[in-house]
Amino acid sequence: MPADTYWLVEDRVLQVDLSGDVDAEMVLAAATKAAEFIDAAPDQSVVPLIHALVDAAEIASFPKTLKEFADVYKPMASHQQMGWVLLYGTDDPLIRFITNAASQMYSTRYRQFATRAEALAFLQDIDSTLPDLPG
Repeated sequence: MPADTYWLVEDRVLQVDLSGDVDAEMVLAAATKAAEFIDAAPDQSVVPLIHALVDAAEIASFPKTLKEFADVYKPMASHQQMGWVLLYGTDDPLIRFITNAASQMYSTRYRQFATRAEALAFLQDIDSTLPDLPG
């Protein structure tokens, strides 16, 4: 299962799991699915921002250029209801650089963490409207 996108907390927090050889097509599919989940959430004029946790721990390879990644990341990154995008589980400098730069291009609220626990703690702290997040 190279890419999987699903609700961690219904209508509030998405989980995006990437693994294996991640290519642009896979990122586009995950980003498009995330945008579709956000679009399907209840009345977006009332619902607070929707956040995304991205698990990069099992990535073997990743798009090598900023342009290649940024083009396919756009559906999720530029969505008006997108809250924080929190990447965790990788210390690969290229992945960290490309995802950070692409997030800056779209003015996405973005942070990187070593572990899922750190990402969850940050999200729980930054958004007081969330219920207790599952560990």
